[in-house]
Amino acid sequence: MQNYITDTSQTVTESESHSQSPTELVVQYIRNLILSRELRIGDKLPTETELCEQLGVGRGSVREAVKRLEAINLLNVRRGDGTYISDVRQNKAFDSLLYKIVLEDIDFQEIVDYRIQLEIGIMRLAIRNVTGDILDELKNNLLKFSQYITGEEEKSPLVLHDLDIEFHNILGKASKNRLLADVYAVSLSLFSPYMLNNYGKGQVQSSPEATIENHTLLLNALENKDISLATYAVVNSTQLWQKWNDYTRK
Repeated sequence: MQNYITDTSQTVTESESHSQSPTELVVQYIRNLILSRELRIGDKLPTETELCEQLGVGRGSVREAVKRLEAINLLNVRRGDGTYISDVRQNKAFDSLLYKIVLEDIDFQEIVDYRIQLEIGIMRLAIRNVTGDILDELKNNLLKFSQYITGEEEKSPLVLHDLDIEFHNILGKASKNRLLADVYAVSLSLFSPYMLNNYGKGQVQSSPEATIENHTLLLNALENKDISLATYAVVNSTQLWQKWNDYTRK
């Protein structure tokens, strides 16, 4: 048996074990193995027998726990072989967080405040870590956006929305913090309907160049490593986003 079960066994305290069902105990234990990095992507989980002996639970509890974690794509059960840690980069855990936020009916002002704080944090790291190739990606995106929004053809809100999302995902990548970039990408899914609403009913008709101006400010802040300009650009951009969503909800 590989030495999976070391200090992590101490993370499930006696008081916790009394307050949890046997299945929840197994779920928490497996999560702790992953969070403590004793198990990584592609590693094999201890066998049913090993988990039963270690945690003092029955096989049914272990199987139910594995089933729950398999359902959220955290585990990959290979029949006749064993159970493995899935590639968490492909799972839907962040989707679950997104739906939780939506179902809790978060007030729009809370979303606005959250976006401001998150993007200021992204920009702080991006100013420190941005590279020339990322700056080129942002410039190319801004050029495509500018050419499209100033062109003669009828504007598609969806195209503008997708270019806007792409720009912000590049900003997340510029932070060089994979955890924050992932959180930001999920947050953009939360912001997305409001951004689409913005282009569909407000900003394009009234001030189509506003997004170009705001994205230019963000790009200039990165190039000049100016956090004050970055903060101004984030607040200004988000307030405009809020303005048009407030307007279209009236």
